[in-house]
Amino acid sequence: MRTESSKFGFTIIEIILAMGLFVLIVGGAVGAVVQAFSVNRLAEEESYAKSRASEGLEAVRSITNRGYFNLTNGSHGLSRSGGFWELSGFSNSFGKYTRRIVVSNVFRDAGGNIIESGGTLDLFTKRAEAEVTWNFSPTRSNSVSL
Repeated sequence: MRTESSKFGFTIIEIILAMGLFVLIVGGAVGAVVQAFSVNRLAEEESYAKSRASEGLEAVRSITNRGYFNLTNGSHGLSRSGGFWELSGFSNSFGKYTRRIVVSNVFRDAGGNIIESGGTLDLFTKRAEAEVTWNFSPTRSNSVSL
């Protein structure tokens, strides 16, 4: 024989379980939405950084087309003067983004392949790298390098 108080006890347990399940489902959904926004923002920021890095490499090509020996080894920024790109400073800032162009010598082995170190200096080839860095959040910095 069941009493009214035991039915009431089961009802409270059912309500608590239903609320717990609801909290888990809603919490998971909110977490998924927040993660989706974060991934979308990161993709957007990486796309912008890649376009700035690509612009940097195109500027280096432009500088090279005007005169190969205008490329000097080191870390550079870019500026426009008289409608032409020039290497200047150490980096460029675009809001929270910083672009740096690194120009370095190229070395080749006996077979003519580019190698990291040793080998013979190729006087008519330079390596140019465009690196864009930014802070995605206060605790996370990102970079793109072309």
